[in-house]
Amino acid sequence: MQQARRKRHRRYLFYRAYCVTFALGWNVVGIWQFVVMQNPPVVLLVLLPFVIPALFMLFNLMAWRFAFSVFGAYERSQAPAEPPLEQLRATSGAIGLLFGTSPFFTWTLYEGGIGVSVLGIGAGYVPLDRFVEVRISRRGCTIRHNSSEVRSPLDLPPGKLSRHLNELWDEYRGAQTQCRV
Repeated sequence: MQQARRKRHRRYLFYRAYCVTFALGWNVVGIWQFVVMQNPPVVLLVLLPFVIPALFMLFNLMAWRFAFSVFGAYERSQAPAEPPLEQLRATSGAIGLLFGTSPFFTWTLYEGGIGVSVLGIGAGYVPLDRFVEVRISRRGCTIRHNSSEVRSPLDLPPGKLSRHLNELWDEYRGAQTQCRV
């Protein structure tokens, strides 16, 4: 496992302040407008262009662990340079606490693991040696892992990619068992 690289910039400190200010500010102003002033929420509409980026920053935190999120000091691992075995622009998916639908999720299967890209949120990679459990069901494939960068579990939609991943996981576990004997 390679050492995590620090980000070359300190913008993440600004992102922390920005997100807290606008995410909390939006709620405070909204409550103030409705309860105290009893006015239509005109100020909320003015703040909307500032709140949307803060909301996507929170979505980022739902998918990646804090140190590797937009707020953290470390960069996430990139997918390997090898060509992918399979790629799926998914109809749905989940990473940790982040659930989404089409066209947001793109899953990429590599010989050594799985990569995920979420539109507007970022991309991550989980190597096979970090997998703890792969479970196939009618709802798709659930991957429990112990990656320090990506939140667990990963939920893939049902289909060819899920079956291919399960086969790759079975081969990997078989190879690990043979090495131990």
